[in-house]
Amino acid sequence: MYLPKKCLAIGNTCVNNYYYQVKSFDVKPWPPDRGKNITIDMGGVFHQSVTVADIGIGQSINNQSWKYSTVTVNQAFSNGESHTFSTAIPAGSDPGSYYIQYSLKGLSDIFIACWSFEYQLS
Repeated sequence: MYLPKKCLAIGNTCVNNYYYQVKSFDVKPWPPDRGKNITIDMGGVFHQSVTVADIGIGQSINNQSWKYSTVTVNQAFSNGESHTFSTAIPAGSDPGSYYIQYSLKGLSDIFIACWSFEYQLS
């Protein structure tokens, strides 16, 4: 009997995740509500010891210019350690197509992990 694979999450990886393997990615509420916050949860396991300096969040509306924000983490993680990162951001107030990039960045601005997703607000 064929059993379909469980959907990992909303969105897709946007970089090879050598340091951190994303096991789950969730956005609540889904779909997002205009004018309200969304909570992003990214869970996974580290495959190398590394320090996460910050979480970078990029947002583009209707393929226009990007807006960036960061959340400071400054925490060291060990090889094999599991951790879920949780961040609340505004979903947006203007109608349109939203593209979000959620990334873990290490010291010297290296990408540890990156996940992206899209949604529409009307």
